[in-house]
Amino acid sequence: MNPVAFLRHVDWGNVRDVALVQTGPAHRLPQVLARLRAEFPSASIQAVVEEDGAAVLPTDGIAVAVARPGRRLDLLRELRRRRFDLVVIQFDDQPMAELGRLAFLLRARSMLAFNQNLDHFPVNVHRAATISQHFGGDGRGGSALVFLLVRRFLSATVVSPATTAWLAAKAAWRRARGPRPRAAVLAARRRGAPRG
Repeated sequence: MNPVAFLRHVDWGNVRDVALVQTGPAHRLPQVLARLRAEFPSASIQAVVEEDGAAVLPTDGIAVAVARPGRRLDLLRELRRRRFDLVVIQFDDQPMAELGRLAFLLRARSMLAFNQNLDHFPVNVHRAATISQHFGGDGRGGSALVFLLVRRFLSATVVSPATTAWLAAKAAWRRARGPRPRAAVLAARRRGAPRG
């Protein structure tokens, strides 16, 4: 998601394309889906779930993509070709499921979260106090929560890929230039070549 999405309000009247990502228990997915259908009756819904989520979701009227461990990168590429109006995630008192990172990498205008009571709220800086209350806070820690969410998002989507790209580029550059002279001398000594 574009970091600007965390500044936008949800455009409730213009939601046409929704991605429902399983980031919590599978047994709550049908209830979340029912709430989404009631809130956005004309929207097309793409569910991205794990195996257990696919077993409990009805397949009528929605597209279901199962995120298998070996195919998640391909699935992410396929989903990023689309632009969703809304990404829906589950917030629980438990750590976010493995597909949580995938939800933040989709192209979307806004994000909506459902808690364990099926209350839903936008995930943006304007609702930081409400999000804090959903996690048992007093509503005053909203700015700290937004900071933690943005830091985690930037770490997962910017810092880690940038570090990986830097290391890959550095390794490719070293392979392209060949071994360093000292390394070549040491390698020759290990092979038993005469010193020259």
